[in-house]
Amino acid sequence: MAPHEDQSLTGADASGNLGSKEEPQSVPPRSVGNYSDISQDLQDMKQELQQTRGELGTMRSDLKQTRQELEATRQAFNKIFEELKQLNEPQS
Repeated sequence: MAPHEDQSLTGADASGNLGSKEEPQSVPPRSVGNYSDISQDLQDMKQELQQTRGELGTMRSDLKQTRQELEATRQAFNKIFEELKQLNEPQS
């Protein structure tokens, strides 16, 4: 086979690269700085997520306490309502 036939069969050019595809070169190379930036962004997001989880835990605890206080208030009002009902009943 002649060299030009070999090129057409394998797609290799004179430098030994396969084909003339530009795809790998069309994507801009990522520098280490980009990875560092992404890594820092991920660390920041992780910290924010942990902080948010803590805040949600506090909110959940506060809501539980508020729910208990509301239940105690409801029971107190029910007791007062029952006492008022008894006072308004005609006495025999």
